[in-house]
Amino acid sequence: MEFDKERKHQLLFVDSNVNEYQNLTETTNSDTEVVILKGDRDGIEQIAETLKQRTNIAAVHILSHGAAASLQLGTTELNLSNIESYRNYLETWFALPAAEANSNYSTTAKPEILLYGCNVAATEAGVAFVQRLSQLTGAEVAASDNLTGNAALGGDWVLEVSTGKIETALAFSAEAREAYSGVLVATFATLRDAIVLANALPDADTIPITGNIILAAGEVLPRISSPITFTGGGFSLNFGSNRGFFVDSAAAAVSFSNLTLTGGVSTGGVGTGGGGGAAGMGGALFINSGAVTVNSVTFNGNSAIGGAGGAAPVAPAVAGPGGNTDFAGLFPFVAAGGPGQVGLPGLPSIGGPGGTGGTAGDGGPGTGGLAGTGLNGGVGGAGGVGGAGT
Repeated sequence: MEFDKERKHQLLFVDSNVNEYQNLTETTNSDTEVVILKGDRDGIEQIAETLKQRTNIAAVHILSHGAAASLQLGTTELNLSNIESYRNYLETWFALPAAEANSNYSTTAKPEILLYGCNVAATEAGVAFVQRLSQLTGAEVAASDNLTGNAALGGDWVLEVSTGKIETALAFSAEAREAYSGVLVATFATLRDAIVLANALPDADTIPITGNIILAAGEVLPRISSPITFTGGGFSLNFGSNRGFFVDSAAAAVSFSNLTLTGGVSTGGVGTGGGGGAAGMGGALFINSGAVTVNSVTFNGNSAIGGAGGAAPVAPAVAGPGGNTDFAGLFPFVAAGGPGQVGLPGLPSIGGPGGTGGTAGDGGPGTGGLAGTGLNGGVGGAGGVGGAGT
């Protein structure tokens, strides 16, 4: 038995979490059937169910968010670690006998799979994922090893990696690809790069987040200085005890939706010359300037820490107070003011007062520290310790 060399039918499967997908799908040709995957179901199962009812399929296009060796399809993240568990579904996509699926004869016209998603074929693991998907489905597979989407954000629509010759044209018109405003973000690196590039552009941008992202130690996102809409798709962003989103966009509007933010830490600056430390505000979201809209965003396990108060410049003097806590009672932050710095030697000397909601520092031999006010429900940092009398 031989493949049908006259396969013509094409299907485009679209993960519904892709932002503005309608602007792309409306430009597909008449030979391509568009299927929107339900966001509350396993996407691999949905694709298998649909393909079971189709014949003579020349190509399958998949528009989804991606990461190295990973695709997000409905509630499922298909990756190199779990692809074997989906073997029974993947082998039925084109209903090909094993001998045909593994055939290398030139008379065999294999179906093709085109994956539109960021970095799916990036890294050795990504290439291995593409190859295994090809083996299980019996199709030639093409995928991208970099950002997919808007060129100004560093993306393109070139599928750089393939398991064989791909003859199927891209599903979307050149005009639609050029006009698409986002990139399909799923990792810290792509999110960071997307923010940097969006900041460089005057127009509003949309950055979709797909998959659960966890930042490693030292990974800090850039300040947001331009109008950006972040759509979370129900996923979570764990800042890994690093600074959270820092919005400094003046009059530009920034919005976040359908996202869980966790593990963010914001720390106020250290005071100088006896001045108080800056308030630590926001935890996962620090708004320095600009209008910010938050819709269906969950804040969990973040902290805001006040900065240390400055040392007293002359004696006798008072060390600066610890920074105040902020937002306690509004969001579930763990709020704590930072400690005041040590006062300079003097007679008498006074320990710096605590941050709002905190405790005072110990005074030197002259005068003891001031009592904390205990406001906002947070724990302020201790005031600085007064210097020893002379």
